[in-house]
Amino acid sequence: MPADTSDTAGLLNRRFVTLLGVMFFAGAFTAPYDALLPAYVKSQLELPPRFTGILSAVPMIVSGVFFVVSGAVADTFGYRRTLLIGIAAWGGCGLVFLTSFPPLLFAAAFFIGCGFAMKTVGSQSYLMRVTASPRLGLGSAFFFIGFTLGGSTGNWVFGQVADEWGYRTTGFAMATGLAVVVVAGLALLPSVGMPVGEQRRTLRAGFAGYGGMLCRSRVRWLLAVRFLPTCAWGAATVAYPYLLFDATRLNQEPANFVA
Repeated sequence: MPADTSDTAGLLNRRFVTLLGVMFFAGAFTAPYDALLPAYVKSQLELPPRFTGILSAVPMIVSGVFFVVSGAVADTFGYRRTLLIGIAAWGGCGLVFLTSFPPLLFAAAFFIGCGFAMKTVGSQSYLMRVTASPRLGLGSAFFFIGFTLGGSTGNWVFGQVADEWGYRTTGFAMATGLAVVVVAGLALLPSVGMPVGEQRRTLRAGFAGYGGMLCRSRVRWLLAVRFLPTCAWGAATVAYPYLLFDATRLNQEPANFVA
């Protein structure tokens, strides 16, 4: 039976446009985390750069592990639900700037990693479900451009907020903004079903599918190819904002750079 593409024949359908809006604002309220974290650790916590490196590594490690869980969760409980749970957990990006207690900082970093994984899997799975195959490439381009523009806007705005009103105001605004995004997503983002002819998997079946995938040599090579650039970008994410803040003592400079 052919898939029903009556409302996904073009990109200007409600589900696709709403997804772009959700991702734009999610990017706007989370991107300042990477730009401002080195400055926050140095100026407010008075801790060395290695603490920033460790704190930044936690979400990366957690998300790397949690991607596996997120894929099974999305196949079991749905793409929309996975996306919105991920954005809610991503609220840790704002909570980091509301505390100086290291255990709470690492707890927030843990939730950031979980949220990033679930947001990524949920949003991209939702994108593929609501975009017709002939327009998937164009839809993906708009999807990533929208998210990136949201992050650039957020960095530009919150760099100024941090300089004018401080980190606590910045963190509160980020966390509150993400909560509003989740509520708006619940109200406005339509749910999507599984593709025609497919059944929703159990969580156990979702995990079992990874075994066969990892047995494919092309998949293993792809994982290896992705490692080095990701490693380099992780180092740059910590080093560049730290050096810019150290040179200027302004939050706006690393925020502008990341934007």
